[in-house]
Amino acid sequence: MLRTLLTLASVACACTVTTALADVTAHIAGVGVSEKDGEQFYDIKGTAGAEQFKRAWVVIGQGEQPAAWTRVGTKLKKPVADGTLTSIKAKAFVELGMWQIELYVEDAQGEVATFRKPLRLK
Repeated sequence: MLRTLLTLASVACACTVTTALADVTAHIAGVGVSEKDGEQFYDIKGTAGAEQFKRAWVVIGQGEQPAAWTRVGTKLKKPVADGTLTSIKAKAFVELGMWQIELYVEDAQGEVATFRKPLRLK
């Protein structure tokens, strides 16, 4: 049985960190639902990029201001432009209610951009 997912408006705008060396961009556009081999996934859509991209990853935390964060999905080794950043197993969200999804993008110089997207599972 698929859970119902309601994506809320983002509390932060798309984040671009500009330095003398590079631009680093992190943006979560939305969340989709998919199923593979009978298991449900939440597909995180958006952009993770940098002139000298190193890596990107996604974490989730429960509540409005999570006390703890869990790394989920697979670490990105290549930039993504307006595509699927990662797919998270639905069972990673252990309870219904408010969650935060946060994207981190790092470039070769260690500059990091972040973007947070709240969502409510009903």
